[in-house]
Parts: sequence; structure tokens; C-alpha cells
Amino acid sequence: MYDYAIIGAGVNGCFMAYRLHLAGKKVILFDPKGIGGSGSQAAGAFLSPKVGRGGDLKEIVNKAYSQAVAFYQEKTPSLFTQKGLLHFPKDLEDAQSNFSDFKKFADNPFMSPSSDHLAVLRQKEMAKEGLFFSDAGIVDPLELCRFLTDGLTCIKKEVKDLFWNDINWAVEDCQAKNIILASGAYPLSVYADYIELRAVWGERIEIATDAQIEINYHQNISISATKKNGRVVIGATHKQHQMDQELNPLAAQELLDKADAIMDLKDYSIIDHRGGVRAGSFDYLPIIGPIIDPVDSIDKFPNLIKGAKVNEELLCYYPNIHIINGVGGRGFVLAPYLSDCLTKLLLKNEKIDKRLTTTRLFNRWVKKQKG
Repeated sequence: MYDYAIIGAGVNGCFMAYRLHLAGKKVILFDPKGIGGSGSQAAGAFLSPKVGRGGDLKEIVNKAYSQAVAFYQEKTPSLFTQKGLLHFPKDLEDAQSNFSDFKKFADNPFMSPSSDHLAVLRQKEMAKEGLFFSDAGIVDPLELCRFLTDGLTCIKKEVKDLFWNDINWAVEDCQAKNIILASGAYPLSVYADYIELRAVWGERIEIATDAQIEINYHQNISISATKKNGRVVIGATHKQHQMDQELNPLAAQELLDKADAIMDLKDYSIIDHRGGVRAGSFDYLPIIGPIIDPVDSIDKFPNLIKGAKVNEELLCYYPNIHIINGVGGRGFVLAPYLSDCLTKLLLKNEKIDKRLTTTRLFNRWVKKQKG
């Protein structure tokens, strides 16, 4: 008997396993691709704040960013290449709106890029509008997931269905008191209709190059500083609404072309090429917490269909099952924070920020049921 069965061994599932295991809970993971899952093992895994004026997503991402940097510095410094990141606008409109607003309303330390940082860039004029985050960096995604799950069991198998027997959950041949759904873009039958996820296929490459890159760079794609193994990571492509597919050499070339537009990579060769599916929510905010049972909730409160508002604590929920999902391309920034919030809910009953729960998705969905 396990305390928690975690469905999905990407960065969200691995962080949940890590925190629950530290708390003394017996944990098992399931993922058809094993540790690292699909999208996480193929992620660029760059860390930087979100640039822009404000809004819920910026506030949440930048709060999570500070926690992520602190975690990687303390727990996995050997997996964290922390050489700062120069983030510059994708075009003039971006520079005059998001970047200009961020400089006015920033809640994270930043500085203007130095002439040394600009010297390697081809697009120097636009880069002068950029922001340099000295504490930003990149983590090794697969090795991080392995660190988080060290000593834990991961069953390399797809879980297509779950069964609640009024006491525990039956997951394949295992029994678990609780389920954590961290399955990314691969929804299970227990997902309610209102939990919609965007599949985003991405590919990243790792190259050997004669160029010695001192910091990380970002403009639509990211280019890492030269890592300890002498390699440089370039990632990642974003193909909306696409699930698993074969690695595409054209995607690798697309990354190289975009990187080459930013700086001169000199002689290089592709050493590693990975692809995977990320999952984002349709409002771009993460999703964590218990899952509302829409059928029982509407049976209990029929006026929901007419627009009645009901305290989320009074709604009906599936028993002993929680979700952590919808992080899009910011999984390695968000996961440390989100897993901490969810673990505190599970073990200490500390409330989660309402902007992150399934309630917002349910409320929007139920309004559409009037007809």
C-alpha cells in the first residue's frame, strides 16, 4: 500500500515525489517514458523571470522563480549553470510594451546588458533594449528529475484508467491512498470535461561548438552559456496542439537558424536532440489542487447552471485525488513552488492560491452549460 501514487514523472511529478518522500510518505510513480517523462526530459530548462507589466501569471511566475533559484542553488548546484541570462525583445513592439513596462514595474532585480554581453550578439541594436538577470540560469532537466526521485520506484507504464474502491485507489497492480495527477498533456479518464490542456510539442538540441559563451541568452529561443561539459543547449521549438511525433531534423535546423541570427556559434556539431510534449492551460495559469466532480456538484447545486455562485469548499470533489499541471514551458521555474503549495495543502491543510485551483476552470465551464 502506497500513500501516494503519482501519475507522470515529469518535473511536476518528480518534485511532488521528492517533497512527499521527504515528509516520510511512501510514494510510487508511473510514466510510460520513465523518469523525466515526455516534455521535461526534452525541455530547455532555462530559468528567468517573466517580463511584462503585471497580471496574475507574471506575479505567480516571478514568485516561483525566486523559490526555484534558491532550491537549485542549495540542493542541486552541480546541475545548475547559473551564469545569468540576457533577455531581449523579439521586436520593437515587444521592446516598447512588455520590456518598457517591466522596467517601470519590476519586482525582481535586473540590470541593463553590458557592452561585454552585447559583443557576441549579431542583433546588437535590439539587444540594447534587453534585460540582464544575474541570478538566472539553466538546469539539467533529466539529471534533476533523477535526483528528485532517487531511491523511489517508477513503473514505466501508461496508466489509462484508475479505480476508486471506496477505500483506496487501484492503479495497475498497486493500491494507493491518494493519487497525484501530473500527467502533462496526457489526460486520464478521471479528468473532468472542464480541465482542458494545450499540447505543445517542443524539440531542443545540445551542440559542441568552438564558441565560448559566457552567459545565457533569450530571444524567442534560448541559448545556454557553455556548460561544464563544454556543450551548449539551444531550445526549444513550440508547435501548438501537437502530441508525440518523430524527431524532426527541420526542427533542429530551425533552432540552429534562430540561434545563428542571435550570435556566431562558429563550428559546431549536434550532440543530442530531444523532443517532448508540454502541457499548458488555456488561460496560461498552472493548475493545482483537488479536482471538482462536475456531475455531483451540479446535482447538489442545480442553480450553478443559471449562474449561481457557490463557495468552492461546498462543491463536490473526487476522493483523494489532486492535480498539478498546466505549466507550459516554465515547468522548471514553477514546479518547486507549485509542489510546495500542493504538499502543504495535503499535509498541513494550508490553502492554495485560488488563482491556481480547478475552481476557475469549473466556473468558466459551467457558465457554458446554460443552453
